[in-house]
Amino acid sequence: MNNKLLPYTNVIIKLLQGIIYLDDKEWNELKKYTDEIKKHFNSLGLALYFDEIEGFSFLKQMEFSEDETPPLKLISKRQLTFSVTMICVVLREQLMQFDSSSSETGKLILSKEEIVNLVNSFYKEDTSNEAKKLDKINSDINKLIEYGFLKWFNESKNLLEVKRIIRAIIDADKLNEIKEKLLEYAKRNV
Repeated sequence: MNNKLLPYTNVIIKLLQGIIYLDDKEWNELKKYTDEIKKHFNSLGLALYFDEIEGFSFLKQMEFSEDETPPLKLISKRQLTFSVTMICVVLREQLMQFDSSSSETGKLILSKEEIVNLVNSFYKEDTSNEAKKLDKINSDINKLIEYGFLKWFNESKNLLEVKRIIRAIIDADKLNEIKEKLLEYAKRNV
């Protein structure tokens, strides 16, 4: 039995699992075999989103017209909760400010406390549920780590890196629109 694997098998598997970042060991193989990998996933109805400058790559379901029969969906969309979306918006704004004030395209590092303080502005002034609110924000931060939008930079010092994929999730054009909707929702419900 001849089990010859493709030279980019690990890249395919990693992309099916989630995001590949510049500092992942599969990154160089992804760069080397980008065309072959795109063809492979296109044949499955998936598009490879590859941002070499920002240093990340992931898969997206291809869009099909109404007269085409799309294949079964292989990539599931995650519906983000209000509070997770709120943190994403705050992080996206911080990334924009960081990029505009920094001449380098380095890493945006925030403490967990900084993120909590930034997110608190969306909540009504209510000190009776402060512990519950803090637990919720911490839970949402952990969810964003799981999704690959945040990564521990130094866990013992509670420092997190904001991953640049957030730019692909919330682009600059939609940022204000989403923020306005979140603020309106927060005024009524949070």
